[in-house]
Amino acid sequence: KSYQSEAEIFVAFAISLLIMSILGIFDRLILDHSLNYSGISFEDYFYLMTLVVFPFNLLGSYIGYVAARHFREKLILNHFLTLTLQTIIGTFIAAIIWINLLEYFTIWLDLPSVSKFSWALIAILIVIKTAYALLSAATAVKAKAKALFLANGATTMILILIGIYCYYYATSIEQVIMAFTLAWLS
Repeated sequence: KSYQSEAEIFVAFAISLLIMSILGIFDRLILDHSLNYSGISFEDYFYLMTLVVFPFNLLGSYIGYVAARHFREKLILNHFLTLTLQTIIGTFIAAIIWINLLEYFTIWLDLPSVSKFSWALIAILIVIKTAYALLSAATAVKAKAKALFLANGATTMILILIGIYCYYYATSIEQVIMAFTLAWLS
């Protein structure tokens, strides 16, 4: 019985990793294959997102690693919510500072021109991806296989719906960033 539970957890996490892999290329699929998209090229988008989001991916990995070690010993809902709120606020402030700094050096860095709304959406994406590290850490330590399968099913359906919508209707970089953010939020 113990082995069966571990095998189910393994399969559930394998499906989660597959979904994460799809998320890793989700924005590229939208940019390259949407019927009506006419925004910046994927190369410009990738350069922009790498400069803006990558440092926070490293921060999110560190937060997730430290949190998983802590959650293994003790996971209390109030502590989890407090830590998540602190992470969201701290990441949002850091993202605003980082984005303003990059925007100041846009010409020197040869960044593609995007609207203030796009910058705001990128800041929200950064916050969601960093907060996701805490949820991922808690999930890795405490989730049951049944809950993982349910979450994976819901996430897959949401990704399919967002993907179909974007394939037919995404026309601007803002819509792509919103879709990518919604995908991460799911």
